[in-house]
Amino acid sequence: MIFLTEKVNYKNRQKLVRGFLCHWKKLSVLDVLITNSTAIRCHRALELALWAPNHKMTCPWAFYDIGLETRQKLVSLAIDLKKLKTPDLSDAMEFSLRGKLESVSHMIMIGLKLCDDDFQLREDYATVSCGVQNMSLYLHDQGYGSKWSTGGFTRHEKAYEILEVNPAKVEIVGAFLVGCIDKSQELRVPPRPDSQETIHCLP
Repeated sequence: MIFLTEKVNYKNRQKLVRGFLCHWKKLSVLDVLITNSTAIRCHRALELALWAPNHKMTCPWAFYDIGLETRQKLVSLAIDLKKLKTPDLSDAMEFSLRGKLESVSHMIMIGLKLCDDDFQLREDYATVSCGVQNMSLYLHDQGYGSKWSTGGFTRHEKAYEILEVNPAKVEIVGAFLVGCIDKSQELRVPPRPDSQETIHCLP
């Protein structure tokens, strides 16, 4: 289930946000997402998410492609929550958080349809996760960056009100952020364990 709203272009914010980020030596994928991505590729990525492995074809996906008006509400929520956690939040940190969420080309909220069967729910969450991986791989192949964020604003009860989602039927499991990676910036690459630590060969 894909809910499409107005597509937004944030080119007018691109220089401002990148100017601030240039002061950072180490950046995450989210920090270097800028606004050259296209709606066509994002829609194709959403279509490919539906080809993830799905036991018994329960089709648990619900994607919400966020337009400008809704995004501003979510950004305001994220900042309000950050201020509650950090009362002395500086203007620079608020600017950084706002820039990260406003500068990306697309914000897609990821929903999981709920059910009464705990085992099916676990399998359905795996299906949604595989769908997100499909999206990420396709967008990477097309030269775009993405991030699956599970920040507090994605789980807050007010987010459900903003999205007009019934929390008894759909759980919001994160925000998928899409944009073009600025290759002039350095990315942080988290270390991964050696495969020998995680692969167990049995006779």
